[in-house]
Amino acid sequence: MNLRPIVFLFAFALSACQSAPQEDQSSEAAKPALTSDELLQNQLTSARLPATLNERGLVVELAGVSFAPNSSSLTPAARSLLQKLASIVNNGEFDTRVLTIEGHTDSVGRESYNLKLSTERAEVVGSELVFNQVRADRITTIGYGESRPIASNTKPDGSADPEGQARNRRVDIVIQAAP
Repeated sequence: MNLRPIVFLFAFALSACQSAPQEDQSSEAAKPALTSDELLQNQLTSARLPATLNERGLVVELAGVSFAPNSSSLTPAARSLLQKLASIVNNGEFDTRVLTIEGHTDSVGRESYNLKLSTERAEVVGSELVFNQVRADRITTIGYGESRPIASNTKPDGSADPEGQARNRRVDIVIQAAP
């Protein structure tokens, strides 16, 4: 068996690998390090808890934590999401962050009732986070009632929009560095 062609191909491949352009190590070093907010945002997104960084802080819209009409009860899926969130914010790098839990409702019913219900929703989420070892002194809850919708509660013809109403029955969590 003639091994010369095989040896030649091996030598050629080896030399091609050695002479291939190397990645510029300085470009890796030139990339700025992620901020603490960006690191937290990446971890939340990886856990399927998308967060948006804005002037208020890192805002997590708990899309999986929705509520039935007239209810402040958490579903098992919501409890699972909150357990993931607690695990992330209890991580040593983020365990000094403060969380403002904002409850919201649709516009069905009296405004005073919706304000009370949104406060209950925020408090239920806060209690679940405390149950999952987030310190209570890091949590503030507030209800906004129907005052901050993210979707229309009615269709253009004036009839109820059940999908929009469901999106408005939500809780947002604003995560900020401790003051």
